Amino acid sequence: MRKSTETLRRQWALLMAIPAHPNSLSTLELHERMRNEKFDVNIRTIQRDLDWLSSPFPLVSEARGKSHYWQWMQGSAGLEIPAMSWQTALVFQLAGQYLRTLLPSSVLELLGPYFERAAKALRETPLADWNSKVMYIDSGLPMTPPDVNPEVRDIVYGALLDGLRFEVEYTSRYETKFKTFEINPLGIVTHDGVTYLVCTFWNYTNIRQIALHRIQQARLLDTEATGINGFSLERYVREESAFNYPESPQRIRLNALFDKGAAFHLTERQLSRDQVLKETKNGLFQLTATLADTSELRWWLLSFGDGVEVIGPKSLRKEISETSANMARKYQ
Repeated sequence: MRKSTETLRRQWALLMAIPAHPNSLSTLELHERMRNEKFDVNIRTIQRDLDWLSSPFPLVSEARGKSHYWQWMQGSAGLEIPAMSWQTALVFQLAGQYLRTLLPSSVLELLGPYFERAAKALRETPLADWNSKVMYIDSGLPMTPPDVNPEVRDIVYGALLDGLRFEVEYTSRYETKFKTFEINPLGIVTHDGVTYLVCTFWNYTNIRQIALHRIQQARLLDTEATGINGFSLERYVREESAFNYPESPQRIRLNALFDKGAAFHLTERQLSRDQVLKETKNGLFQLTATLADTSELRWWLLSFGDGVEVIGPKSLRKEISETSANMARKYQ
């Protein structure tokens, strides 16, 4: 291979190896990476390459003792060939809009240049105003999310990312004084605009949910986090309906009569795979479906007012009947 071609290939690989801000690698570490890529060069050659490449490219170095650490300049996304496509830019733009509460700040900082590059890539394209043409709407009334202490958020997300425990001062709902807990983090869930930490306390195994905005202070510990045998965050949320406020661990077979208007959306979206919806002789629609026994199910049924009548199970019918009677008395 010609020397000029080999130099170009090495310098190209070196650019790819340099991390984006705030991460960095020393000259020695970059030399080791080049050796791992089968480039038989000494560290002086790598030093000369870095010095030369820092002129045409936004590379910066920081002296720490006798070593120099290299990174792409803050605000630069690093080497990106080919340029970001319209489609990729749109995904980054939507991710920046909807996923911010699910990502640690360290990751958001790394993605910041890509979000900016995405905005630039979409200018003067048919997708430039796509965000003004599409929206995602949460169920229920729109409510402002509670504020979370940024320092607390960084510690919580960082601990979850690094697999470490942390200590918190936490004020529970309806209480005014905080309590101190050692937290073993298991996952993060954003529900109706509120971010919750799924965790255990100390070495207990019962799973808890704590709202991030109720954490007053957090302090990272050196203790490694421990997993719960058989725990799956997806199963905990989807199958166990943990964020729908379970009333009992059993599933129930709902039997209810809906008027035509209330039943219409059930013809387009199913509550469960075994849902059956039949029109009765008097124009009502009878629904049967197997569902988790949750408070959210009760709120959903009550939201239809007199547009629904719960037939079974009998315990749920009695509960809805008593709630309706109590409501009626308050309005008399």
